[in-house]
Amino acid sequence: MSYKLKLSQGDLLSNALKEALLREDQRRARYLHISKNFRDRRLKHLFGEFAGISAERLKQLNNLMKQLNIK
Repeated sequence: MSYKLKLSQGDLLSNALKEALLREDQRRARYLHISKNFRDRRLKHLFGEFAGISAERLKQLNNLMKQLNIK
C-alpha cells in the first residue's frame, strides 16, 4: 500500500522554518567553538563575527515564527 501525505502550505512553511532554526543554531555553535579554539586573533575575531551574525539570523527566524504563530 502506498499512502500519500499531503501537507498544507502552512505545514511546509512551519517545517522549513524549524529546520532553518535548527541548522542556524548548529552553525552558531560551530562558529563559537572554532572562534574559542583558534590562536590567531584575526581568525578568532572573524569566526566570532560569524557567530554574531548567526545569532542575529536566529533572532530573525524566531521573530518570524512568532509573527506566523509557529511554535
